[in-house]
Amino acid sequence: MVNRVCPWPRGKALGGSTILNYMIYTRGNPEDYRRWSERNEGWSYEEVLQYYKKSEDCRLEFETCTDCFHSSGGYLSVDRPFSSPLTDAFVQGGKFISL
Repeated sequence: MVNRVCPWPRGKALGGSTILNYMIYTRGNPEDYRRWSERNEGWSYEEVLQYYKKSEDCRLEFETCTDCFHSSGGYLSVDRPFSSPLTDAFVQGGKFISL
């Protein structure tokens, strides 16, 4: 710290501060998008999904990259950089979110 000040970098981007926090890619809970769309036309999960898909270059398992939620060829590489029991649990937990 300098002068008893601790810098706390914060990003402001769609999806939160993912650009700073180890670049973890997550889209958020579909329920959040539903609430946003009640006040802002065009913000439902189904409506913004096309933009997520357009931007990503999925490099996960083949079955995942070819499902209706992911695509390839975009500018944002999406991959799993490492595996641990905690990261595996996080990924498994995300698979049970329903639309």
